Amino acid sequence: MTHLKVQYVILFVLILIKIETKAQKDISILNPDALLPIEVGIPTNKDIEKVITLKHIKSIEWVDIRLDTFSIGLGVHKDFLGKKTAYRLIPEGGLVPLFNKTTNSLANTDSNAGFTARIYIHNIWLNRAGDFETSRTRKDNLILNDRMYIKGDVFIRNEDHFYALFRIDTTIILKKNLFAYDPSNRRIDEASGTHFENGTKRQLSTTSGEGIIFILNKLSNVDALSVSSRKTAAKEQEINDYFTKIQYAKILTGQVITRGVFRSFSAFKNAEIENVEFKLVSDKKVQHLEVKNPAGDWEIERNVFGFFDGERQFIKSGDMYFPLVKVQNSYYYWGTQEITTFKNDPLFQGVPQIMSTHEFRPLKLDLISGKIME
Repeated sequence: MTHLKVQYVILFVLILIKIETKAQKDISILNPDALLPIEVGIPTNKDIEKVITLKHIKSIEWVDIRLDTFSIGLGVHKDFLGKKTAYRLIPEGGLVPLFNKTTNSLANTDSNAGFTARIYIHNIWLNRAGDFETSRTRKDNLILNDRMYIKGDVFIRNEDHFYALFRIDTTIILKKNLFAYDPSNRRIDEASGTHFENGTKRQLSTTSGEGIIFILNKLSNVDALSVSSRKTAAKEQEINDYFTKIQYAKILTGQVITRGVFRSFSAFKNAEIENVEFKLVSDKKVQHLEVKNPAGDWEIERNVFGFFDGERQFIKSGDMYFPLVKVQNSYYYWGTQEITTFKNDPLFQGVPQIMSTHEFRPLKLDLISGKIME
């Protein structure tokens, strides 16, 4: 009996080691090829609340000038052992065709008008869209988020004359949840759904396209004739040159840098590295950087954005440093983010209690603004 008990204890320890090993994968180097692609579909007719009329506009042109077209959001599925599977959201058929289809169903244009609206999209991101957790009872709990970040510039043009209208750089609070969950067939479903079962077809459907509606509503309030009469026209090449300038990041040029520390996001973007002797010190789940001062003593340095160890670039995220992975013209990484949740506790007479935790998840560094995209 004693021998049998020992066997059970060994088996239990091995199971714990296996679980811990899986959990440690959370802080491994992000592999872009391992991010499952999930398509984002167009809104269905039942999601369209009204048709927007655009005065003096005969058509709309969408131009995708994002630094990378790899994804428009990142998500995580966490099983009951804590193992995480990451995925990326991609526009079904491409961003411009998707926006064209949605615009055609939302907007009334005037085919006899003399102006075309051109909308340059710098960034669009669905924050923490569609995260999943699977409980010990094997039931999926869908974690919803209602934020969409969108950045763009809107112009009208008459032949080769362009007139700037407005810039969008905002986080939109969506009017409806992005997803509806049907527990009977384990899928998210609006017009289409996301499957976490076998099969290659994975889709996600936004419910009302508020990002596009937001832009079109602003555009509907513009008097194109008035704008063209009082604003100075620009040429298309001037606009392209301007966007190329604001998107420039020296770190993307492949310039050789030496081992050292990046003091700020600006320093990282411009490849301005401080060549100091440093070492990374780890203590349980906390890391800190120590820099050798002129006297030869090691000092803890907290005012650091990241560092380059001679082989890879690292970014500070919470109390740890994570390796960056370049994808197209952006950087992705596994990092830690603070998560705030609300819980109704009977002990507090139904008053929601705010709970704050930190979790590992895939993140993206926006090289234009320095924003961390969840």
